[in-house]
Amino acid sequence: RLDSEIKSFAAYLRPSDGEHAARFRVIEEISGLLNRSQGKRLLPNRAFLQAFGSQVNGLALANSDIDLNVWVNKPDAQDVQPGLRTLRNPRWLLKNFHERWLLPHKDWILVAYRELRFPLITAQHRLSGIDIQIVGAPSTANAQASVAHYLKKFPTLRDVFAVVRQMLDARGFLDVYKGGMGSYSVFNMVVASYLHNPSEEKEGARVLAFLEFWAKHDLYGSCVSIDPPLIFPKIRKTGLTSTERKNMDQKGWPYLLVLQDPADPGNDLGKKTGAIKHIQKTIMGVQEELRKRLLDEREYPSLLAPLVGTSFDQIEARREKVREYLKGGRRRDIKTVSSSASSQLSGSNVPRALEE
Repeated sequence: RLDSEIKSFAAYLRPSDGEHAARFRVIEEISGLLNRSQGKRLLPNRAFLQAFGSQVNGLALANSDIDLNVWVNKPDAQDVQPGLRTLRNPRWLLKNFHERWLLPHKDWILVAYRELRFPLITAQHRLSGIDIQIVGAPSTANAQASVAHYLKKFPTLRDVFAVVRQMLDARGFLDVYKGGMGSYSVFNMVVASYLHNPSEEKEGARVLAFLEFWAKHDLYGSCVSIDPPLIFPKIRKTGLTSTERKNMDQKGWPYLLVLQDPADPGNDLGKKTGAIKHIQKTIMGVQEELRKRLLDEREYPSLLAPLVGTSFDQIEARREKVREYLKGGRRRDIKTVSSSASSQLSGSNVPRALEE
């Protein structure tokens, strides 16, 4: 029964054809705005947007953000005009786009610009409620290839990831700016449980194995690697006084998750996850309640409820807004998306995950 509930809920989470069309329409709108913001004077040094992450690898859920990377067509050296040199800087371009075009635009709300390692714009499309993120980051096709590899290797991974992601999203743990985890990190947490806590290749068994592995994981003492699959000790300084150790604990957050990125072994996917102890406590509680339901002779309306909680109401509210957007009369027909637009937005150049 648990297998069936997981498969059904994962199917429910996936976007419908209309929701896919709405997402492409939002991409077209923001791409058109960026295009207009540049004017003809920037040719041939023109920036454009390209989707990456879940929008490309097929892991997008109905409530997923749309991740977009900004690219610039760089002309040959002899064609560079001195007055255009700074406009090729994605940080300058995104900041200008944020301040002069997105902030005053009535169709975009909750607009913010963040000065991170890679400049980032976050915004919500007012009519559809769809969230977007635009980043000026380098390309890493390795991350995309890694996701595709593990999805092919483990048939149940797609559905198990969808449920685990929703479990964390429903509790606010997917906000990377508040110590949570990005979807790419969550995906690799699930992959790690497949490799380090093998189980029967069924959805229910895999979810239980995920909960068991991360409920028991020693955050203070152990690191997790996916490729190669290893669990190894954290490196600790020796010869410290008690005061020095106390100061190190307060400043260094020694409990932070260390999860190596299989696409980039030098990238720690957990280094900013300040809420990891809360995430682990949640996993422990969910594991206990799910086991209780599986062993109890009473007939529960849902075995999966401890994981996903009130997700249905949250998701339906967002979907209703998308449905209203699809019915709206101020846009062109978006029931079909041309193959040319689709191919333009789904290239193989995938930027590094935002949570790196």
